[in-house]
Amino acid sequence: MTTRDNDPSDKTIAGMWAEQELLRREVAQLRKENHEVKKTLDQREALLNVLPVGYVLLDQSKIIEANDFILKQLRYSSEEMVGRNFTDFVHPRLRSVMNDFQRRRVSGKWAPEEYETDLVCKNGEILSCDVRVKKVHRSGRSAFLVMVTPSEERKKRESALVESKKRESLARMAREMWVRFHPLVEGIASTGENSKQSKEPDRPALGRMERGDRDLSRVCRALESFSRETPDLLKWSLVDLKKVARETVAFVSPMLKAHLEKQKTGINLKTYLRSVSPVEGDSEEIGEMLFHVMHNAVEAMAQGGDLYLSIEENAGHAHIYVQDRGMGIAPEMLDKVFDPFFTTKQDGRPGLGLSVARAIARRHQGTLELSSKEKEGTMVTIRLPLAGPSTKRPRKRKKAGEVSILLIEDDPMIRDLLYKMLEHKGYRVSAVSTGGEGLQHLKRKSFDLAIVGSETPDINAQRLTGEIKRKFGLRVAWITAGEPKESKAKEKDLAPDLVIRKPIDMTGTLGALSRLLAG
Repeated sequence: MTTRDNDPSDKTIAGMWAEQELLRREVAQLRKENHEVKKTLDQREALLNVLPVGYVLLDQSKIIEANDFILKQLRYSSEEMVGRNFTDFVHPRLRSVMNDFQRRRVSGKWAPEEYETDLVCKNGEILSCDVRVKKVHRSGRSAFLVMVTPSEERKKRESALVESKKRESLARMAREMWVRFHPLVEGIASTGENSKQSKEPDRPALGRMERGDRDLSRVCRALESFSRETPDLLKWSLVDLKKVARETVAFVSPMLKAHLEKQKTGINLKTYLRSVSPVEGDSEEIGEMLFHVMHNAVEAMAQGGDLYLSIEENAGHAHIYVQDRGMGIAPEMLDKVFDPFFTTKQDGRPGLGLSVARAIARRHQGTLELSSKEKEGTMVTIRLPLAGPSTKRPRKRKKAGEVSILLIEDDPMIRDLLYKMLEHKGYRVSAVSTGGEGLQHLKRKSFDLAIVGSETPDINAQRLTGEIKRKFGLRVAWITAGEPKESKAKEKDLAPDLVIRKPIDMTGTLGALSRLLAG
């Protein structure tokens, strides 16, 4: 007889339970691994979608992945791009060349890794791009990673860098010339005074000396004005642009009469001066800026004609327009008209007026732009920010290395990406993952700006913003995937000063942060 303990069915059941338990553990492990893989893929996708460049992954020539940046630039959905050849989106005139490049890559032959091309957006617009292609491995197979950057952004950065270096060099030259000229002016003035007191002064020589003194003094003042980078805030007040314009017209009127007598042709000055909100600045400098522009216009109108001066207000700025009907400026000369001493005049006088005028506009946080057509005339547009309700004077702008930024973001990829980007630009950055850590940092250290993720885990972003603004008086930028909620915008203390939207445009974000810090 067989006892119950030795019953084969019991052993079978026990074995099945053991096998089931083993399977359960394996399934749990697989679920855990699957979760980790999914998390990694999600993180990878999130990282790719915040990159400030287009990302396309090709299997042979077909698109298998495309990030948000390239989809947004080309205005296609992912479903419309994935599965198609990348060269389908290349301009037809370049398509055969791009197809040849890709065939060579797929067959293992040499093809350029970096080149420029034109892509066609869904609406038919042309997008000029810089393209970089790298061979990568995906699931044991060769694939091609294509990175696309709009050429316009690169060209803007290059142009801005060239302009900045050029401006610095010219300002340095102007300062050095002013240092050398200024003692000469004082010496000429002193010699002239001594000559006047002599018994038999040489009147013609004195006249030449006085004219030289005036000319050199004018050049010195212009050089000093051009080379000065920061405004004299002690002279700043609310400025009525309409009043300044009328005063400038009074100064220009004698020039118009002299022009009529010399050229035998009249200049008809027409003014359209609307009452606009005040700007804040140095009224004398703004008047000098406008005088230089109008003086330049009068000198360009040898044949006479109409000269227009108008002022209007739009989108938080005052706009001053000076338009002449002169001979205009040749296209190849337009980039040079703001250089000190550049002139198209034949009388040998130094061309400093427009250089000084633009320098004054920049000191007032404004712009001065010029457009011109040969034989049709020139228009100068001056844009100055209106004074805000609090009429705050602009703070002295800190250099990047002097600015401290607190970054509060729980997403490690976005936090690391922003940290590296800001640090690369020279900012001093402290990065934390929670609102509580951020508040502790603020108590221990002084910051100039806080950047807050809109989904901070421990403290609501709206409440955290209020704490930072009320207790520490900082400006706050939000990182968010959408628009701030309406309720958050009603109270100024709870609303961000800047919204950084995902996917993050790095170039645009840096520019916006720079403007926020300077404001």
